[in-house]
Amino acid sequence: MAADLTVDPAITDANHTDEIVFRRSEYLGGMAIAILAMIDHQN
Repeated sequence: MAADLTVDPAITDANHTDEIVFRRSEYLGGMAIAILAMIDHQN
């Protein structure tokens, strides 16, 4: 999983790096919402 979080060192454009990090944070946020909804549904 650590390799999935590594940004390609060949990328030299800060905008491209920002886009990658933003997409990953959106994905993690979506997963957190889904997990919290499943926990809430169980209670």
